[in-house]
Amino acid sequence: MADLARRRKRVSLEEQLDGGLEEGSGKFSIPSWLRRRAEYAVYAVCAVGILILAALPVDVDSAPALEVDAFRVINGFPDFLDAPLWVAMQLGNLIAAPAAAAVAGVFRRWRLMVGFLLLGAGKWILARVVKDLVIRHRPGTFLDDVIVRDEFGAGKAFVSGHAVIAVGIATLAHPYLGKRGRIILWTLAGLVCFGRVYVGAHLPLDVIGGAALGVAIGAVIHAVLGVSRSQEVR
Repeated sequence: MADLARRRKRVSLEEQLDGGLEEGSGKFSIPSWLRRRAEYAVYAVCAVGILILAALPVDVDSAPALEVDAFRVINGFPDFLDAPLWVAMQLGNLIAAPAAAAVAGVFRRWRLMVGFLLLGAGKWILARVVKDLVIRHRPGTFLDDVIVRDEFGAGKAFVSGHAVIAVGIATLAHPYLGKRGRIILWTLAGLVCFGRVYVGAHLPLDVIGGAALGVAIGAVIHAVLGVSRSQEVR
């Protein structure tokens, strides 16, 4: 009985703190749900800052020497990586967002499902805006001896849409996954970013900018919709 009483008291205290009331003080503190949303807003601002920094050196048909050197190294990796990286890169396909929403719906993660759908729409709109503001062509249009391993057309390269989707999915799913799931999903997101450089579709700053935009979109969605406390894994 004593243990039950203590447990009820602890639950009551947690409810008071979540509601913004400190026990015995009558003073209001910042509710936990508001703190979490504020944290995600900060993540979004930081991600936008990284996106801007990645965009600064970008030019239409040129790239900094260090970026070109990094591209040459990654693009020159052995051909046997092509098939497994192609599989991993499907996480960055635009259809991956509604597919992830369908999976979230099967597991009754309704808030996450809406988040994935908003991610797809956000990528579709914001990536186009960035591409029109920061114009850069594909590496093969201004660099020699680029190894092209995929059919991706001659569109604008900054930012990588695959990176936006993959990192956005990882950002949205992160609070709902355990440690192993997080490692797997973020590893796949990293492979998508690596793979887009490997196949010759993007230079490194393109995927860094895309990853930053993915984090920004995911963080804004969490800041607006919140994360379900009953389903969150800590």
